Amino acid sequence: MGSSLATDTGTFFWSKCNQRQLDSFLASPQANCLLEEAPVKSEMYNMSIQDLPGQVYNADQQCKHIYGDHASTCQFQLSNNQEADICRYLWCYVGGMRCETKFLPAAEGTPCDDNKWCRQGECIPVDKETPEPIDGGWDEWSDWTECTRTCGGGVQTRLRLCTSPSPKYGGRYCAGENKEFDRCNMEECEDGEKAFRELQCRQYNDEPFRGRYFKWFPVDNRYLSAVDKCQLFCRPERYKFYFQMNDRVIDGTRCDYDRDDICINGKCQPVGCDGRLWSDAKEDKCGVCNGDDSTCETIRGMFTGHVTPQRSKFTYNRLYSGLETVYSPGPTNESLEVQLLAVGTNPGVQYEYTVPIDPNQVRYSWKSEASKCSEECGGGFEELSAFCVSSNEEVADDSRCLAERKPLVGRFKCNVQACPARWVPQQWSSCSRECDGGKQRRDIYCMQKTDKDGDKRVKNKYCRGKRPPKTRRCNLRPCQPQWSEGTWSECSTTCGAGMQRRAVYCMSRSQRSSVISDSECDAESKPAVYKSCNVRDCAVDWYITAWSQCSASCGLGTQSRQVVCVDREPGASTNTVVDSQLCEHIARPSIPLLQNCQLTSCPSWQTGVWSQCSATCGESERRRKVVCALPDGTLVNSCDYNDKPPEIQACHQQVCPTTPPLLSTTEIDGWTTKMTETTVRTTEPTTQSCVDRKSWCPSLSVYKYYCMRSYYRGVCCHTCSQV
Repeated sequence: MGSSLATDTGTFFWSKCNQRQLDSFLASPQANCLLEEAPVKSEMYNMSIQDLPGQVYNADQQCKHIYGDHASTCQFQLSNNQEADICRYLWCYVGGMRCETKFLPAAEGTPCDDNKWCRQGECIPVDKETPEPIDGGWDEWSDWTECTRTCGGGVQTRLRLCTSPSPKYGGRYCAGENKEFDRCNMEECEDGEKAFRELQCRQYNDEPFRGRYFKWFPVDNRYLSAVDKCQLFCRPERYKFYFQMNDRVIDGTRCDYDRDDICINGKCQPVGCDGRLWSDAKEDKCGVCNGDDSTCETIRGMFTGHVTPQRSKFTYNRLYSGLETVYSPGPTNESLEVQLLAVGTNPGVQYEYTVPIDPNQVRYSWKSEASKCSEECGGGFEELSAFCVSSNEEVADDSRCLAERKPLVGRFKCNVQACPARWVPQQWSSCSRECDGGKQRRDIYCMQKTDKDGDKRVKNKYCRGKRPPKTRRCNLRPCQPQWSEGTWSECSTTCGAGMQRRAVYCMSRSQRSSVISDSECDAESKPAVYKSCNVRDCAVDWYITAWSQCSASCGLGTQSRQVVCVDREPGASTNTVVDSQLCEHIARPSIPLLQNCQLTSCPSWQTGVWSQCSATCGESERRRKVVCALPDGTLVNSCDYNDKPPEIQACHQQVCPTTPPLLSTTEIDGWTTKMTETTVRTTEPTTQSCVDRKSWCPSLSVYKYYCMRSYYRGVCCHTCSQV
């Protein structure tokens, strides 16, 4: 069974088929579980009857109820107006990048936007008037159904629906029952009541039971508990077990063979001696329906021998527990002998029976009178008195009446029926705003006096009439601006005297408060912006810092240190530098604050001796070795190359005479170089024959010392002539 959802509005409706199934369940024995008291959860303690479900459980909590404690309201943008959409579909975040929905709306009263809630599938303002409740009204009764039995007292039913009109907008459901029962076909069956249960069990003779066929008979109701008497229990012939073949017997089946109460919808319902359902009519001891015990007298006693009671017929009954009983509703003119077989001591037999009274004989009985009840409803008190009267309605002495039959006298409850429920407003809450128009709320309870203890809250559907308003406007006067203070900053010092500051704004007090000019607020009432502070007293002293690093990584440099005032905070692993004025009362250490330092000697360029010129005449060069080294001769690579001395130097000598080439050997700082000098012609070569003969000649403009050699000057004449 499930509800249908109108997707356009986010509201539910239930079909007539659903309603019939629900009615059938509520009328079955399985519905007895609804009568059990469930433990109340702590989260429900503060729930008011007036609260809507969405006011008690917000959208996050509803998601947790549906998908588990890990779920929450979906925060992904699914539409342009996602918050309002929960009134139609509640989307829940279930983990990862996934949101899910059951395509059901959030509960009534769920917040869907600022000062809005879900009502009837729409997101509307909380203070918006909802439609006036429409109470339901009954349709005409249907025709009576066919009687469930052809004899022995069956049951017929008829229905009516609460659809004229149907309840809407929180209106009350129709008061009263939607189903009526009545007895029918009251004549006794020839086969007796037991045969009717047997007929119901025989219907299963042609159905296999656990692979076999049995001939079924009803179980004796005396062996069944009270809740099982209206269920069909059958036992197979010649077997000792029994089985529940149906959860209910046919309506109209008697609960017990010797009682008039009948089963309806699987429950035993009382039948009065007048044959009507739920009637209070009972037989008195004389067998008269609604009688007053005045047409017979009771004979009772104890015997251990033999007795023949007059005008009595007895039914024997023996249960597994308790005494054996013999009972007869009477009357009878036959004699009956009661025999008792006792093993050991005779325990005796208690007996009681009634016999008719002679109508001409004067009889005495008690008559009761009651005062007016002190309350018309909800439980009052009345005074009951009793006096002895004769059958002629004359007051007699109390001794004429049997004392054990005297009715109860004294002060007793009366009119215990509940009073009509009514609306009872509670106190208004404080106004939500001091000015500019706020709101007040109050609870409206449906109260009903049910007993002397006073009013009790009941469901709203029991109250008639329009409910008083729950909200109203208040404090409509305009608001004056006021100062608004921020939080104080931390103290400007960690110890000793310091200052704290905070921001102070002039704020408007309209519905949308904002910062305005300070001139709009009362200057005299402006809160302080600064205040002094002292976290703790300082524990100061002079502190000498360590020497700084040497200013030069090599050679001569300087180092410095400081004398500072510090706060030695207790328990702290480091000291905090504070203003030196705090240490003025302590003698400052007189120590040098600067000193020379030298980490190591600096390296420098070291030069060797110039070699001899590469030629004795003409243009030539000489060389020397230049290295970066420490004073101890260790070669390093940390000298400034911009300051490096030259390694090659040109030699300018006289022009060489024209002679054959000489091959000379020159030693320069351990290196031996063979050079060939060409004969210098007295006549310079002409421009036309001085050309470069190799493609790489232009590079000699960089390595110009090669041009001092005759080979290169001959091959690269043009380039070397330009160097």
